[in-house]
Amino acid sequence: ANGTVSYQAPEVGRPGIVRKDTSAVIATVATLQLNAATRAFLASETFSFTYISRLNTNDGNTQLRIGVQGSTTVNPDDRGIYFEKLNADTNWFCVSRSAAVETRTNSGIAITVNFTKFSVVKNSTGVQYFINNIPVCGLIATNVPTLAILPVIQIVNSAAAAKTVDTDYFQISINNLVR
Repeated sequence: ANGTVSYQAPEVGRPGIVRKDTSAVIATVATLQLNAATRAFLASETFSFTYISRLNTNDGNTQLRIGVQGSTTVNPDDRGIYFEKLNADTNWFCVSRSAAVETRTNSGIAITVNFTKFSVVKNSTGVQYFINNIPVCGLIATNVPTLAILPVIQIVNSAAAAKTVDTDYFQISINNLVR
């Protein structure tokens, strides 16, 4: 949704890099999602996901969310579980958001322009967040959504300049499915 998608030249150990670009139109909400037409699953399920992504410009005019959300175009959506960088942030934040009320916790991990591994494990007790396999933010058990969500990377520019995020890897596991 919005912006453009391009495929980048492979790097050592990274054969499939996908770039999402906002364009230079200010306040563009650009998203890269698994499926925009329907919701992928209910947030009440137990699940885990991993993204390996990098923000290409770490500045005060870039917002980024990496995780799962209810909508691909709302900034921010009323529900989601994700890692977040708002304009003024220098560290990654862990967010659990339901009915437009959120728990937002500082991870203590500085934002860089290097590839970073973002992982979440959501179970019946709450949400655990990991950055580069390090547990961050403790267990978040408040404002955990239950309605339909889908995997989303959302980047927003708050200045008239193109902002990009690269993604090299994505994995999701939804547990206890009945088949």
